[in-house]
Amino acid sequence: MTIDDVAAALSVSKSTVSRAVTGNGRISKVTRRRVLQYMEEHNYRPNLIAQNLVKGCSFNLAFLVPEREELLNTYFFLQCLLGAEAKAAESSNEVILVPTELERVKRLVERRKVDGAILSRSVENDEVMEYLIESKAPFVLIGSTDRDGVTQVDGDHRAAARMLTRMMLERHGLKPALLNGKRTHLVNRARAEGFLDSAPGAEVIWESESRITEALLDLYQTGARLLFAADDAICSLMAHECDKLSLEGVFIASFFSSGALKLFRPDIPTIEFDSALQGSEACAILLRKIDGGVTPKTTLLDYRILINK
Repeated sequence: MTIDDVAAALSVSKSTVSRAVTGNGRISKVTRRRVLQYMEEHNYRPNLIAQNLVKGCSFNLAFLVPEREELLNTYFFLQCLLGAEAKAAESSNEVILVPTELERVKRLVERRKVDGAILSRSVENDEVMEYLIESKAPFVLIGSTDRDGVTQVDGDHRAAARMLTRMMLERHGLKPALLNGKRTHLVNRARAEGFLDSAPGAEVIWESESRITEALLDLYQTGARLLFAADDAICSLMAHECDKLSLEGVFIASFFSSGALKLFRPDIPTIEFDSALQGSEACAILLRKIDGGVTPKTTLLDYRILINK
């Protein structure tokens, strides 16, 4: 439903509907109540941020992250944030760091404190994403989702995981296994799918970071010697525990690289995604959406396999 639909149903002008919603301009209390009641009965929520654009932009963009602590401890989020900030600065916009908490996001949108949002992670049954869709607030997702109408920027994690797995199997010919993260994070599902494309039937251990020692010992006993980590954090834990447990003949690879992993364990084969570019692209697309420009539904960015010869 649009303002045009509301106006047609009530036999009033679009400007009357707009005045009823914004509270600006001359309109009778009876008409305003009639318009708002109709909207409530038909569950119509006007685009609050679009209204703000008519009045004047806030020039603030929300960068939504799971938790402040996770942002500070995760290379991916930091690089995405830096890329988004640099792109926003080109047009005198500011990026506000906001935890992905539904009530907080609602306050920002409904009080018109931001012009749009970058959602930095895709998870299953994401209530914040659903709210942004329902409120018609401009936003871009860094990640992938099957939800209709969501503009998204991501790397091709499935293809990258498939390629690294195949290359490592060709090189070593050992029994593989994947130590994965949370099943609710869609990027982990994509990495698992890519791994299994090249290693059908191989074992995947979910949420392995909470029981890394147990998982490694179990896999080692079953003969797994080619161990893949879903990301840099899990890989660092794996490398440390393998050294600590003196597990011989084990080869490790990671489906995501970071500055720290490349610095301290340059020998570990990894996949490099340009996280700063993802943030920059997401911000650029968001700004185009806010300005009413045409934007692609999905933007897939390239990756590199980093593996020693």
